Amino acid sequence: MKIDIISYTQEQFAALTETQLQEIRLVQAEKDELTAKLEKAKEKEYFRFLKSGTSRSMLYEQACERLDADYQTEVERLRNSLIFYLQYTCRGNDTSVDDAPYIVNYALSYEQRYVIVRDYYMTAYTDGAERFEAFRLDTIARNYLGEYYATLSDYLRAYAEDTEV
Repeated sequence: MKIDIISYTQEQFAALTETQLQEIRLVQAEKDELTAKLEKAKEKEYFRFLKSGTSRSMLYEQACERLDADYQTEVERLRNSLIFYLQYTCRGNDTSVDDAPYIVNYALSYEQRYVIVRDYYMTAYTDGAERFEAFRLDTIARNYLGEYYATLSDYLRAYAEDTEV
């Protein structure tokens, strides 16, 4: 099963419990079902407009845009509920948050957490490779940053690769 409801790294998936992985699979299955329903609804609309002789009109495109918007809204609802679930079930795995070299506050948004962790690593380490390796070994950041972990990992990896050249 391809997981695209959230964008976690392999390290993050490996750190999840079986219950958390099962929840991700269930939500992914719901998303896949919504995707299939969207395709059927678009096909139904196409044949409806084809029957009336207006399949090449803007009406069909507008109907598809409306269906896509409804789909995106529902997928975002599923995604947000999954992220909420993971956020609060992963908290218990952070046994050493007091040892974190940056502020760990689960009341902050993921964007704010990202900025705090990024700024810490960018100022604490001058060498890009050393910075990336320290981040890679940071087990707290995996849970704390959620989907933003992969983004920050890519960002720091890019700095590490630039310094190697």
